[in-house]
Amino acid sequence: MVTGLYAALFALMQIWLTIQVALRRKKHSIAYGHGDNEELARHIHVSGNFAETVPMALFLMLILETGGLDYWVIHALGLTMLASRILHAAGILSGGGQAILKRASVWITLGVYALAAILCIMMWLPVDIGLPIQYG
Repeated sequence: MVTGLYAALFALMQIWLTIQVALRRKKHSIAYGHGDNEELARHIHVSGNFAETVPMALFLMLILETGGLDYWVIHALGLTMLASRILHAAGILSGGGQAILKRASVWITLGVYALAAILCIMMWLPVDIGLPIQYG
């Protein structure tokens, strides 16, 4: 199951992001919130945004995979989403000057959502419209 691979990769990335927040909390002795600490605030933002965006992508990928869409399409969506999350983290954690990476990551994430949603709708249609679907 291809989606399982991406779920595992995203889980490892979420673990890393969570540890980074915990390390900053310990470093700055801040138990809750960000205490107006910019470094901690950036790490919290990256981790939270990751947690907000990745589940929907995985959910759509799983629907498409179980619906029989070719594995290369699932890989393309997963790799694109992975790249998007890396760009987002790099853009936010760089501390400034990399806003273009953050903006690009937002548009890439929305593109993954839109493409996956359109493919889900197309799979639902009662006619063969030429999707790369494996049967059997």
